Amino acid sequence: MAGLVASLALACSGNRAPKPTPTEQVGPWGRLVSAVRTLEVPSGHVRAADCEVPPQRWTFRGATREGLAGLLGGVGLSPTVTEELVRGALCTTEACVVTPGAAVEGALSPEVRSALYARLARDPRNVPQALAFRRSAQHPERWAPLADLVGGATLDRLTWRQGQAVLFSDLDLLCARVTDPAARVRLVEVLSRSEATMAWLVLDERTDVGALVSWWGAWTTARELRPMLEDLARAPGGSRLDIANLLPPWARRRVNTFPRREDPPQNCMDSALRFFSPEDSGGAYLDPAAVGEVLARDYVQVPADRRRFGDVVVLCPPGGAPVHAVNHVAGTLVFSKDGAWFRRPWLLEPLAEVQALYPDATELRVYRRR
Repeated sequence: MAGLVASLALACSGNRAPKPTPTEQVGPWGRLVSAVRTLEVPSGHVRAADCEVPPQRWTFRGATREGLAGLLGGVGLSPTVTEELVRGALCTTEACVVTPGAAVEGALSPEVRSALYARLARDPRNVPQALAFRRSAQHPERWAPLADLVGGATLDRLTWRQGQAVLFSDLDLLCARVTDPAARVRLVEVLSRSEATMAWLVLDERTDVGALVSWWGAWTTARELRPMLEDLARAPGGSRLDIANLLPPWARRRVNTFPRREDPPQNCMDSALRFFSPEDSGGAYLDPAAVGEVLARDYVQVPADRRRFGDVVVLCPPGGAPVHAVNHVAGTLVFSKDGAWFRRPWLLEPLAEVQALYPDATELRVYRRR
């Protein structure tokens, strides 16, 4: 109880309205206002050596040498470039691997880059595309400092689009242009910025505290939660409570933070299944077979339109294997960790923005703890 009391007490100091223009959602979770802010990587998180990346290799899973020409031509590459890449490809029964070289990579038009890299991003072996740096198309200022480092026109030519996201995968090309160690650190720091959704629960004398306890109390008890919410609702002029303080301890300690470089890998599935876990919970849920066993043993599938706080939402291609998982929080917001990379933070973000990163995963499967 002491931890919960301390969290809510700290939250009272955040009653000021957020500076960004907030959006509002009302439902069984209460009245929620949210706004987006930039999340910077911690000092020392990036090293100059992070710019020393190998030349790209594009892996086309399931492609044959004959089919590769159709794939490359289909995304808009010229017949001359297509013929050159097919001729140099290494093809096995599993995949064809292409080493494009800096000249081909740098000459891709934004349209061709978007079509090609979206295809490559489906295979986790294509790390630059599968774990691309990204920002919202609505916030070009997030990467504005890069114009002084590499030139705005160069950056624009190398970005690609996926829905409302602007992505960047060609770190090898930019690092070849930036040789100063401090500038290299700054380059990767700016690219690594994330867009975090901050959300506040608005409480006043009209608030149905019982409904809030029902929604947010899955990890604690009404005896602990209700008095605190009642005090906040009775405060003169009402209160705003950062909903990070209503997350279970494991998630609360991580939201809007980055893993340490030395931490073991923690991907989306691992994070989603640990959401309600104590801090010292057992081994990582990184093996897909183990994840399937846990979901079958400890969870029950529920209709997607009935999801509640903490439910595990799994994104899948229709009838296919899971490709991503998040935890439902409230309204459109989910708790998410995109990939096992230490440069990917734990965030609250709209589910629609997560889905935009996995356009083929149109099926939602929702699981609730038994």
